[in-house]
Amino acid sequence: MWSLSLVVGVMLTANATPAGTATVPLQELIPLYEQRQEVVPPTEAMVGKSELEGHLTPEAPLIEARFEVEVLSTERWSQVRLLQLGPDVYLTGLPRLEGAAVGALDGQLAFVSQQPGRYAFDVRLTVRPSGPGPERVAQLRYGPHVAPVPLRLEAGA
Repeated sequence: MWSLSLVVGVMLTANATPAGTATVPLQELIPLYEQRQEVVPPTEAMVGKSELEGHLTPEAPLIEARFEVEVLSTERWSQVRLLQLGPDVYLTGLPRLEGAAVGALDGQLAFVSQQPGRYAFDVRLTVRPSGPGPERVAQLRYGPHVAPVPLRLEAGA
């Protein structure tokens, strides 16, 4: 018995993975299985990429937003809030995604999914400007899960 302990100790100190099989009674295996620790990702999902492009029309800027969201969690629904919506920001085109949904949720453009993976999608929206005269202001605000990126605007007839 002592020599077996010595061999196992030498194998463990040499960073070698022991090979072989072992038979463990079920009543001893169940508590070990229940004590296992599952690896939980540090966040459920995250935005890997965001791009904003728009076309400036006489009525309002028309924006196309491209997002790439990585869902990491397998246990829970993941929600990513991308842009703030409101009376001056409204959706004009949403994608259809397999295993995920994108839409308005609590005043935000939100992505939700329960399936891990990478999702790339485009959203179209209009930002209605306010103010009198030739100088009008249009605001687009990012959601809490998106880092600000520049908006490329194209102006033309």
